[in-house]
Amino acid sequence: MKATSAKRWWLPPVAALVVALPLAIPASAHDDSIQGDGGALYGAADVYTRHQLSGHQTAEPGESGPDARAVGFDHVSSYTFDEDGDGEVDTGIGSITDVWEHDGYAYVGTFYEPDCSRFGTRIVDINDPANPAYVGNLESMPNTRVNDVKVTSMDSPHFSGDILAATQEPCFETRGDGGSKENKGGVVLYDVSDPAKPELLKKAYIKGRSGTDGNFGVHNTYFWESDGRTYLGIVDDDNVRDFHILDVTKPANPVEVAAVGWPDWLDATTDPQGANGLGSFASTFLHDIWVEEHDGKTIGYLSYWDAGLILLDLSDPANPVFLGDSDYDTTGPEGDATGEEGNSHVAVPAPAEDGRYVLMGDEDFSPHRSVATYDPAAGDPVEVNAAEGAFTTPLAELDPNPLPEEMVSAGGELCSQNGIDMTGKVALISRGSCTFQLKAENAKAQGAIGMVVYNDAARGDSLVLMGGSGIDDFFGFFVGNSDGVAMENAVAAGATTFNVQNLFDGWGYLRSIDTRTGEDKFAEVDSFAPPSTFQDPPLPGDYTMHNIVMGPQGTEFADTAFISWYSDGMIALDASDPSNLDWTGQWIGCYGQSDCQPTLDSNGNAQAAATNFWGVYPTVIDGEVYVLGSDRNNGLVVLKPSLGGDAGEGLRPGNGGTP
Repeated sequence: MKATSAKRWWLPPVAALVVALPLAIPASAHDDSIQGDGGALYGAADVYTRHQLSGHQTAEPGESGPDARAVGFDHVSSYTFDEDGDGEVDTGIGSITDVWEHDGYAYVGTFYEPDCSRFGTRIVDINDPANPAYVGNLESMPNTRVNDVKVTSMDSPHFSGDILAATQEPCFETRGDGGSKENKGGVVLYDVSDPAKPELLKKAYIKGRSGTDGNFGVHNTYFWESDGRTYLGIVDDDNVRDFHILDVTKPANPVEVAAVGWPDWLDATTDPQGANGLGSFASTFLHDIWVEEHDGKTIGYLSYWDAGLILLDLSDPANPVFLGDSDYDTTGPEGDATGEEGNSHVAVPAPAEDGRYVLMGDEDFSPHRSVATYDPAAGDPVEVNAAEGAFTTPLAELDPNPLPEEMVSAGGELCSQNGIDMTGKVALISRGSCTFQLKAENAKAQGAIGMVVYNDAARGDSLVLMGGSGIDDFFGFFVGNSDGVAMENAVAAGATTFNVQNLFDGWGYLRSIDTRTGEDKFAEVDSFAPPSTFQDPPLPGDYTMHNIVMGPQGTEFADTAFISWYSDGMIALDASDPSNLDWTGQWIGCYGQSDCQPTLDSNGNAQAAATNFWGVYPTVIDGEVYVLGSDRNNGLVVLKPSLGGDAGEGLRPGNGGTP
């Protein structure tokens, strides 16, 4: 019997197809500023900073991006979410997130907007792929954003129909006193059996098995069935044991059956990547989940950031069993030449019928790595790990480079100006109770040319990507607590200079992993990156990959991997031989222009011409395969793939070799 809800959410249909329009890109390098110094106000340390990268946008309005390209894809249609007709996407630039399709309807999430508006999940009828029709939206819960949306069918004594899960992450709308408005985490479940008349099933503020309040933000989800029951895996943003499994067979009453995380499988001593992380965003946490049946087992494919790929046997969802993991190779020529960032972001088995090989994608928004040093008054220079801020002026853009320069202690957090003379120096500031933006503004007002912020003792030596609304002619770097304390001591002992060398190491790319090597660790057998991933100097835009989905099983595209690659558009790879990936397609759209040079609107504001893909979902409609892409700045794009395309050689940066 179909589940019902006392409250019905009605979505008014919109008949007209809205033509896709180019929109302005903000000059800010980051559109997801967080109140409270990078995520400290909500839950565990650095929880939401870890996902700020998805709000990153590198392109400046006056610069040109890639040219339009159509190899192995035909453009079918585009739908811009401009329902009020003002020529601007309702949800704002960079706010459109993932896409999922079910029975001829596309479900598109919306990310954090500056005013925390509640657009939530968009629903679009694509039964006629050439003429998408807007159905409506499911509002997000107050002060939350929707990063991920999934839909599945259920048929049980408790519920029969289609169920949607939308994630809830706090978007930190300020109260005006430096704090954030209250929000609830978890997932929200809807009955979308009739997409025009969704019914709210559950505001699933997760309760742990102990019965305590488990209010944590959720970043990604995945449905699967086992022994007649339906389960939902969720990514917990707040806790170390960040993979939760819910039994949603009774969707109005989800029950948590397991909560596990990397410390249950990896030893901090023998697996230092898992313990300490890698690169400028050194951290280990679950980012995404994919679940499939292979060899009589239900296998969970977990992308675990710097810990790489982790496989679990989920045949008994209440008792996940660790099957193995991968490491990043930092010992070969690649590691020696460029360093290894890590950042395992997404992982799916390929080819779909086998499961032995996994395509794992890294999300790395920083094409440079920073080698920072400080030179104390006595002793040799000391090298420290550092991450350049996302909202400060990139050091590479300052001409002339102002470093090396003397450091000066800011005397603490610098949440207010304190009169210390910082003229022409680098301010050394401790992390704490105010935003990175405020620290930078105060330091610059007191004459500093840049700042080094070091982590507090509670959060230790982890590095974060500092976010803010932007500041001109002022650089910023973040270091760990122990390095920061040592730098404070060196400054106190005498004049100490700070210097940074930025080395180009490219963006995040795709790796093919063999999970049946017979060794302790899974082996990387191939890799792929389009040329712009390692173009130095980098093009304006974001050239890291994002999501991967294999083509529909039972079709001629079952062995094709479709990848949303941000500014490099939609990419297709023949993965029939995962040890020899072949680049067969790429589509970059410019909305009717001959190239993707930005244009100006009537107010003189730059408009984004090129697509910037976040999500990808291949599907079958009326016997034909289509690929859906969620364009962060414009809306939904429908493409028709073709076989036999030749998009080029691409690069193979992995396997111990440099690009």
